Amino acid sequence: MLVRCDRHGDRARLTLDDGAAVRDRFVFTDPRHREAGGITLGFDDDRHLVAIELAEAARQVPARLLADGGGGRATYDPEVGAAYVYLDEVDSDGVAETLPFGEWGVSLDLDANGRVIGLEFQDADVAPAALLAGAQML
Repeated sequence: MLVRCDRHGDRARLTLDDGAAVRDRFVFTDPRHREAGGITLGFDDDRHLVAIELAEAARQVPARLLADGGGGRATYDPEVGAAYVYLDEVDSDGVAETLPFGEWGVSLDLDANGRVIGLEFQDADVAPAALLAGAQML
């Protein structure tokens, strides 16, 4: 799970499964949440979320991820069937807003500056198997 930027550093892509191809995209355009504008969710044929594309990466993700091309870490709780991807180390007080994508059972957690700092899969069936396989079990 790595963040890759274009050569100008404007656009970035967080790949959740390197072996999956994006077959369907959902572009977030809700005018009530400008901070999420330009975020595109990429799904494979089985409707697993396999990539997140960011049109304004410098504004949308923590600078640490862009500086070193780093990635996040994932946790998985099989008892409740939920998974979480941490793009930045943050406690629950650090989440300023949660944007739910209810149709897919995915939510983006944003910090006070509108950057994506976490990704929650309420239903692990939406998460790619490669992400779950590398996740820390809770």
